[in-house]
Amino acid sequence: MLEVSMDNLQFGYGKELVLSGVNYKAKAGDFVCLLGQSGCGKSTLLRLIAGLEKSNPTQLMVGGKHVDGPSLDRGMVFQDYGLFPWMTAGDNICIALKQKYKDWDKHKTKEVALEWARNLGLDEDLFDKYPMNLSGGQKQRFATARAFAIDAPLLLMDEPFGALDAVTKALLQDTVLELWQNGKEKRKTIFL
Repeated sequence: MLEVSMDNLQFGYGKELVLSGVNYKAKAGDFVCLLGQSGCGKSTLLRLIAGLEKSNPTQLMVGGKHVDGPSLDRGMVFQDYGLFPWMTAGDNICIALKQKYKDWDKHKTKEVALEWARNLGLDEDLFDKYPMNLSGGQKQRFATARAFAIDAPLLLMDEPFGALDAVTKALLQDTVLELWQNGKEKRKTIFL
């Protein structure tokens, strides 16, 4: 389980300061929701925690270590799905599993990917479809399945349900909360 610690975190693009003076500590197992108006830096903060943006290493720590790049112990669900369009939906889950579990054969990898797809209410026949042939809700469920499948102790979710219809959004929110609560250990989740 990973603790996230920010100590006077500051970040800017060029001379434009986006975040300033952020002090916060999230304990292992927390489910944290960041609220704020559009453009206030929520997504930037998640990208910093994920290691997709560079921060001052003394200002941000995850699991007692300075964040210096992406890591498989931090899963990320993007608001724009983040699926590779040239890969099938199932392969989008499998590629993450192959990175984390290098000793697994392709059958084990596919078995776990299918299990996570089913956990998020996806039919097996969707597994071999390309993202362009899926609905927005299906794409988001595959992206969420990928993040959960790597079993990262820290899950970052950047407005993952913002573009979904109300029914799909409610179902996915309930599913994510249930998966978080029923996991073998509660992973820390930071949700926008």
